[in-house]
Amino acid sequence: MNGRHYRTRRNRLLAYPFSILMTILGLIVATAPRGGLLLPMAGGAMIIFAVVFTRWVSRVGIEVGQDGIVVYGPFMTRRVRWSKVAGLATHRWSINQVVDVKLSDGRTLNTNLIQGAPVIWNGGRTKDILSVLQAEFDSRGVIPEQLSSVAR
Repeated sequence: MNGRHYRTRRNRLLAYPFSILMTILGLIVATAPRGGLLLPMAGGAMIIFAVVFTRWVSRVGIEVGQDGIVVYGPFMTRRVRWSKVAGLATHRWSINQVVDVKLSDGRTLNTNLIQGAPVIWNGGRTKDILSVLQAEFDSRGVIPEQLSSVAR
C-alpha cells in the first residue's frame, strides 16, 4: 500500500538515543582487550539489537491508502479494507488520549497515535491527528459513527 504513513515522533525520539547508546556500548564491548571471541560477538549482537529495535519502533502508526488502511503495531500488522472501517474512536491511556480505528463489527484497532502529541507523515506534521485522520476517512467515503471514547 502506498499511502500516507502517520507515525508519532515520540517513538523515534525514544528509540534513536537508545539505539545510539546500545551501539556505543556494543562497540566498547566488542573492542575490549582480552575478551576472546565472546566479547566481539556480544558487542555485535548489541549493535544488531539496536538497529532492529529502532526499525521496529519507528514503524508503529497507521497507513491510509486507496484500498483501506494498514495499522502497524509493535506486535502486529493489520490490513483493513475501507468497507470494514466504521470511523474513529479514542481511549484514555494514562494521561493521553489515544486514537483508535473503529471497525464495522464493533472492534477497535489501536493506532498508537496520541492526540496532542506531534505526528509526522510524508507531507506534514500535526498535533491534531484526530482531525487529519477524520479528513482522510471522509475523503474515502467512510461515514463515521459518532466519535466515541472507548473504555479499556
